[in-house]
Amino acid sequence: ILGKKVFFDPAVNGTKIGRIEFELYDNVVPKTAENFRALCGDTDLTNGFGGKSIYGSKFADENFVKKHDKFILV
Repeated sequence: ILGKKVFFDPAVNGTKIGRIEFELYDNVVPKTAENFRALCGDTDLTNGFGGKSIYGSKFADENFVKKHDKFILV
């Protein structure tokens, strides 16, 4: 089952240089994935530099099922 996807569109000096797409493990860590998805929307400053956790300043770790042992696993 594929997870929800989010993306970043980085730019250098105002010129877009591509797209970085992330597939979230929302079936493994739903709270963490939803928080990350919300941060990607930057509804705080609307310029790509804002964002606040939807759960406040801290929330408990969900689990450690996925190990950060691969280059593309974030």
